[in-house]
Amino acid sequence: LEFDVFQDGHLDSDRFGKVLCKLTGSDTVANLPDGLLWQAFRDADGNHSKSIGFLEFALWYARHGFTENLLLSDAQRQVREIARKYNLPLVEVEQYKRKFDGYDEDGSGEIEFGEFERLIISMVKVPANCELPHSRIKQFWVEADIDRSGSIGFEEFLIFYWRYLRPGQSVCPFEEYYRSIRRVNLPITREEKPDPYKRR
Repeated sequence: LEFDVFQDGHLDSDRFGKVLCKLTGSDTVANLPDGLLWQAFRDADGNHSKSIGFLEFALWYARHGFTENLLLSDAQRQVREIARKYNLPLVEVEQYKRKFDGYDEDGSGEIEFGEFERLIISMVKVPANCELPHSRIKQFWVEADIDRSGSIGFEEFLIFYWRYLRPGQSVCPFEEYYRSIRRVNLPITREEKPDPYKRR
């Protein structure tokens, strides 16, 4: 460690909290993941003396130094939590987060309509039989802005994009979107052509 916190050969919970901040990149103890300080201190305090000696710390770090809470930044942990929450592939969620951050011009963690419009256009490859007029993007925005706050965070964007516009769907993503909110006139396949002689 770059600073000496073992002033008397032991760490109390306050000084151990400073070590955790250094390891996790957190500015303050208050920004540590919920419960991390209490759980980590309890695990490290092998003799329950309410202080941690160097050997206890070394053993704890050998066991836990490469866990997610210590290796990842707050932003990275949040992305993983969102991926787990919705059971989505982490690689794709991280990819969408990078895209989202690229259009979050002020770094606020949220995007407004203009940023949303540019983001959607950049992420969706519009097929030849689909259009993307401004009015439709406005409807997408209304759907995406779940809390009607006038801006959307990454989680709101991810829910909307994954549900309606993600690549690899069997139909045009805009048709899929409109199918969910109203009936659309899709091309009639040979099997679906109505029988003109069938009594209605």
